[in-house]
Amino acid sequence: MMLVKAVRILLVLAAMAAGLGGAAYLLREDILNWWLQRKLAGELSQRFGAKVEMEGVRYRDGVLSTRHCRISGDRMPFASLEIKEVRLPIGLERLDNPGGEPLRIEAAVADLVWRDAPSPAAGLPGEGNATSGGSGKSMPVVEMAVGAFSFRHEDSAHWRIAESAVRGNFAASRWSFSARGGTLVLPRWPEFRIENISGEHSGKETRIADFSVTESKGGTLSGWTSSSNGEWSGEFRWQGISMELVLPPSAMRHFQGKSRGNARLASGVITGKMQMEGAEVRNLPTLVKLASIFTGEDYSTVAWETVQFDFIRDTRGAVLIEGLSAVSPKGLALRGSGAFAKDHLSADLELGLIREGRPWLVAFMPLLFRTEKDGYLWAPVKVGGTPEAPVEDLTSRVVAALAVAPATQAVETATEIPATAVEAAGSLLRGLLGR
Repeated sequence: MMLVKAVRILLVLAAMAAGLGGAAYLLREDILNWWLQRKLAGELSQRFGAKVEMEGVRYRDGVLSTRHCRISGDRMPFASLEIKEVRLPIGLERLDNPGGEPLRIEAAVADLVWRDAPSPAAGLPGEGNATSGGSGKSMPVVEMAVGAFSFRHEDSAHWRIAESAVRGNFAASRWSFSARGGTLVLPRWPEFRIENISGEHSGKETRIADFSVTESKGGTLSGWTSSSNGEWSGEFRWQGISMELVLPPSAMRHFQGKSRGNARLASGVITGKMQMEGAEVRNLPTLVKLASIFTGEDYSTVAWETVQFDFIRDTRGAVLIEGLSAVSPKGLALRGSGAFAKDHLSADLELGLIREGRPWLVAFMPLLFRTEKDGYLWAPVKVGGTPEAPVEDLTSRVVAALAVAPATQAVETATEIPATAVEAAGSLLRGLLGR
């Protein structure tokens, strides 16, 4: 009887072993994937000193894939990196030590959130302390392709990239990259389509050797830029871009047109030259409207043949303009220099009216027009106040000139002043004197 019982127990155990073996065989792929998911997450976490979360890890036909991977941690220069639908052709024997042949990684989507104030020990995978994470294993050569790569800072006020096709290569502690398509968003600029971006990153240095982007209305921006320890420098060229680069929002309601120019960025200061194309000024401030008094013409809107100037934009956003030169086919010109910030405005300008065909203008010299040069009579103007509430010293001199000039011999010898100019002068005087 005892023998029979022992045989039965052995048979049951054998059946259980066979069943477990069969189940293990049938589920061997799921077991392998579960093991790989735990191993990969632990290996990456140890290697980079980061928190690694993985979902949907699979290994089939020599290809390792994962549905979702998220990496974060204080030792990383980014707040988080999320990657979806990753594929890596690799043999199982290389999982523990992937050195040798380059790792060719493909991902459908990657979303990188950059840390605005990384810790001193932070570094990208393959750099400095993040190279091995204490595991003693060096980073292999990596070739990566991402179908839709997005980049943004923790602070949403910074620039960002959305859904660009990116290729990257890591070798000898240096990352190189290139991108096409997607969009680039810069503060206070229109949205740009990425035509091309290429560059390198190593340690705390980034260099974008070449970039070219296009906005929806055809404007282009190109150049190069680099960053060392968080400080950016670069050179830029643009054409067909809005005047938003230099002018504050309060001034944009007066201007229509696009610009072209070039600039250099160093130590947070932008220095450049700009020219306007198809420029038109509307809803003009008093400074330019005063010109209609002496010509009898409508200056509510003025087109300009040429507008050009040099500019410097400092780290606080204040702008200095020098060498301003603007000429209108309506016989109006403006030249000088100035500066403006959010709460400050100052300028030393000269307003010019062409003399040809307007001989009566000499009647207002020298009280209003001080010099004659290049066929124009020039009136000096000082501007102050703020961009929202500018003040100028021309109005008071206009009032004095209109009061004095009719009694001078200059008017008697000049051609008769047009009736439209006399009417405009009377209207201005009544407005200024409150009558």
